[in-house]
Amino acid sequence: GQRAALSRVRNSGRGPRSFVTVPASHNTFDANDALLNAVTAWSFYPKLAVREGKGWRNVANSQSLSLHPQSVNKLSPALNPPSYLSFYSIMQSNSRFTNAQETAPADPFVLTLLAGDAKFDLYAGVVTIDGNRLRFKVNSWRTCYAVKMLRTKIKEFLAREFRQPGRAVVADRQKAWMKLFGQVFENVEAGRVR
Repeated sequence: GQRAALSRVRNSGRGPRSFVTVPASHNTFDANDALLNAVTAWSFYPKLAVREGKGWRNVANSQSLSLHPQSVNKLSPALNPPSYLSFYSIMQSNSRFTNAQETAPADPFVLTLLAGDAKFDLYAGVVTIDGNRLRFKVNSWRTCYAVKMLRTKIKEFLAREFRQPGRAVVADRQKAWMKLFGQVFENVEAGRVR
């Protein structure tokens, strides 16, 4: 079935390239831009820019950045511009500006779930990522604990999927966690998570 078709396309090194229809079982959240931006931010991390006043700062090394003049994120600023942008590369222009290129918005809540190594201070209500590279305030210790649990379950699920992609049987409890994960991204996309 699906595996044989994918293997034929993958192993055919000669001739024209074939487009592959992604199986529905692996294409659950294809219309969710927040999830796609989250995966982009997670894969490029720590290539992340944080808004500082009118400009941007590279999270990895605190270098001042600007956006490429042709960037979608620079040309069409939204009413509520993103606080974080993931980027693919930075280049110095002729005018000595360091421009971030190929940017995508990154939601702060998503970064607490996926980026780096997190430390949760339940009493202070603070989530710290990679030492002090990213720091987020959480409303209450209960919320902080819920985010910690969701992050732990997501990391466990993803680690298992990376070790044995598509082979391991997903338990009902893990399906419930992944459903919750999907709902989080639906709320992020709708702007209900802050």
